[in-house]
Amino acid sequence: MHTRQNLIFDADDTLWENNIYYEQIRETFLGLTDALGVPRAEVEKYIDDTERKNIRLHGYGSENFVRSLKETYRHFAADRDPLEDTLDQIHDFGPALSDFEIDFLPGVPDTLQTLHGRHRLFLLTKGAADEQRGKVQRSNLSHLFEGVHVVAEKDPSVYEELVQSLGLDKAHTWMIGNSPRSDINPALAAGLGAVYVPHPVTWHFEKVPVLEHSDRLITIEKFPDLLNHF
Repeated sequence: MHTRQNLIFDADDTLWENNIYYEQIRETFLGLTDALGVPRAEVEKYIDDTERKNIRLHGYGSENFVRSLKETYRHFAADRDPLEDTLDQIHDFGPALSDFEIDFLPGVPDTLQTLHGRHRLFLLTKGAADEQRGKVQRSNLSHLFEGVHVVAEKDPSVYEELVQSLGLDKAHTWMIGNSPRSDINPALAAGLGAVYVPHPVTWHFEKVPVLEHSDRLITIEKFPDLLNHF
């Protein structure tokens, strides 16, 4: 595209790994509940139901996830000993989810550097503000973005507000991300273009059908493929 575009990037699981750490902690936690003799399917359903409840109350992020794991363990462990020792162990999962070393997906830094010379770049991520900004800082990529925006949720109204506040032309504005639920569908609904970059370990809460019928949807296999389009 020869016209200068506005490219809005998701962060977690688009630029760097994130959900794999949650899946690792989840597996460790299931090992704890295995010892209680509770079927995994029952535990996993309770985790999901508890997470959904806590997201509505407290938002996204590692603190909320650990809170949900604690509530789940209390539910299944009841008065078993050593309950508090295990809850302390679960509490210690937090730093592994919030302070991990940034592991970029293949080609991300070089691709962003090239796109920075061609287009205007922005970052839009949801979650706990301090946690998300910490990842951006550790990535050493913030200088490539004209703005870093952390929001509680991504829905069409958030995209509408963002493009209005930044004075962006929707016809030349694209959201790039791995989540159909948060990145692709709401951006398309708001009149933006969208580039879907699937990740094999996308959080299951984020998996919904992509609005395939849109003429402003591009699907690519890997992040550097963006250079074939922008």
